[in-house]
Amino acid sequence: MCGIAGIINLKGIAPTASLVEAMCKTMQHRGPDNGTVLSENNICFGHQRLSIIDLSIQANQPMFSTDKSILLVFNGELYNFKSLKDQLKDYPFKTQSDTEVFIAAYQKWGISMLGYCEGMFAFALADLKENCVYLGRDRFGKKPLYWVQKDNQISFSSEIRPLINTKISNGKINRTVLADYLKFQTVHYPNTMVADIAILRPATYLKIENGKVLETEYWNKKNIHTKTVFEADKLKQLFYSAVEKRLVSDVPLAVLLSAGIDSNLILAAASKIQPINTFTIGFEEKDFDESELAAKAAKHFGSKHHEVKLSADDLMNKLPQVLDAMDHPSGDGPNTYLISEMIKKQGFTVALSGLGGDELFFGYPHYALFERLKKSWAYQNTPALALNIFATLAGNNKFSKLANIKHHLRQPASAMADFRANYSDTFLQKYFGVTSISQNFSVYKDLDQFNAISMMEMENYMCDVLLRDADQMSMAHSLELRNPFLDHTLAEYVWSVDPQYKGFLPAKKMLLEALGNDIPNFILNKKKTGFTFPWDQWMRTSLNDFCELQMQSLEQSGLFKKNSIINAWKAFNKHSKIYTWSRIWPLVTLAYWIKKQNIDTA
Repeated sequence: MCGIAGIINLKGIAPTASLVEAMCKTMQHRGPDNGTVLSENNICFGHQRLSIIDLSIQANQPMFSTDKSILLVFNGELYNFKSLKDQLKDYPFKTQSDTEVFIAAYQKWGISMLGYCEGMFAFALADLKENCVYLGRDRFGKKPLYWVQKDNQISFSSEIRPLINTKISNGKINRTVLADYLKFQTVHYPNTMVADIAILRPATYLKIENGKVLETEYWNKKNIHTKTVFEADKLKQLFYSAVEKRLVSDVPLAVLLSAGIDSNLILAAASKIQPINTFTIGFEEKDFDESELAAKAAKHFGSKHHEVKLSADDLMNKLPQVLDAMDHPSGDGPNTYLISEMIKKQGFTVALSGLGGDELFFGYPHYALFERLKKSWAYQNTPALALNIFATLAGNNKFSKLANIKHHLRQPASAMADFRANYSDTFLQKYFGVTSISQNFSVYKDLDQFNAISMMEMENYMCDVLLRDADQMSMAHSLELRNPFLDHTLAEYVWSVDPQYKGFLPAKKMLLEALGNDIPNFILNKKKTGFTFPWDQWMRTSLNDFCELQMQSLEQSGLFKKNSIINAWKAFNKHSKIYTWSRIWPLVTLAYWIKKQNIDTA
């Protein structure tokens, strides 16, 4: 796990190496173990290394092939690098690293080698013989890759900040996505919050050749055949294999543990292979605290358990550092920052996370609600107009959300977007003066409802919120997070299963049929709560002054309709059912990020 950066000049001129050095310096937190910049012809690559596999200096990057025809910078992990290496015996390997395996695979199979790779990665590979460069990203978008095309150059980086700090980017706010940020607490690829910075789509690569840039998708999960008979033993074998592959590390490794099913299944599998350390955050507010159950689960599996209790004052003291780590604004992330800090302080560099389990196996409560709404006679026969009137009279956004969803019961992907949305498009235009970008959900129209929902959630909420925040907040502490549920072989099998074996009720039906016996009943029978901070309480008490300063700043930015931000803040403090904490916090983080990164809002 590392940070990569570079410049490719489209006119054949040597780039300015000092710019790449400056980009890398901004990302030292991503890779404190080594930093190197190399130039070759019209290419300059830089790398900040966090050593995980093969800790020797020979595995440092940028890395040349043995014949000097390939130059690579690589951020991530290849989980199947050992099995790939067995197929590449003709290559004269000099290291035990997965990076060199990536180079050897390219020399044997060309860019089609991406189909052989299992892992999380973003990379830049220069083929000096063919005089072309590839920029690529893993299937699920676990590792980010931002890029700017400007002044006959393509500049790229693992983060946005290096591109802004070096003035490669103009640092202007992307006004076209402001509505989407308020609506979904994120910005969807290929857009970012900065006007001239794009993020590469997951499962794609750019080929840069002869001054032209061509984008190609190398994995399309929507074409998966869906007539497979469900086999519980097959699913269990694939899951255990996914966990085992992610335990390979030359540095200490841990598991993020909650009282939820997903992290406990990871612990169940991992503890059968090797001794495990587990980490949990607890809260003084008992309604949010699951640390007691997590500790009980850790004892059940025999892990060495670590726990820290967190209060509002603790977060207040840490908040500037948490928000300083936010490379791209978001409505999520502080939880990952704080537990990553805790794990790193205990001497660990790698941790396994349960991210992806809810999207793959339908663990979120709104999936079951969607099923109930489709079967509800009362809901089906209540006009959307009536629901909107109820929303206005009750001052409660739940009714307006139900009105929006009513239009999309036959379009599951669109319905999920309605569930995720903080605001309707009409509300955003009327009260904030911003217009939302239309999302294209037609790409899911030919899928069964289960795959349509799973894939849509993974490509949007998971990729653009959860994975982005997991990367920026864990890498702030030089910690690598690995996600066994995002093993593409496991996911492909789940998606291939005939819809007759799937369901939203009970939650995680297939997963529990295959693996439910592996975890204790006190975890299985616990009501799903999700891991979140008690924001509603904290933002009205210890964090109130801080939040008010940010909201005042955002009001003064002129990005939104006059008084809209201040009115929202006042309503929140009066316990509004419309302006809830989840609608206010993304505004707070946006304001802080604009000031911290000196973003031009003109």
